[in-house]
Amino acid sequence: MSDMGTFRTTIMIENPLSRGDKRSLPDTLVDTGAELTWAPREMLESLGIAPQKRLGFRTADGRAIYRDISWRRPGESTDTGCIPAGAGALTPRAA
Repeated sequence: MSDMGTFRTTIMIENPLSRGDKRSLPDTLVDTGAELTWAPREMLESLGIAPQKRLGFRTADGRAIYRDISWRRPGESTDTGCIPAGAGALTPRAA
């Protein structure tokens, strides 16, 4: 049996290189099997979290998409990679 699933909660985001200033994202969908977190680009930029590289992803419908990644601090297992999402990227796409 898998321990993976989804739930909603409020998450806090802070810049791991400049601790203290935090932003909250209420009612965030959490996928326990995900390796990366999507967050509003404007929020990440306001915290000084800058993209560090670009990765490719394959969507469920087979499309290839490319997104900037703001990555975790080396050696820290509690920080996660984050995708700075633009407007509309965090909402379901109309069919």
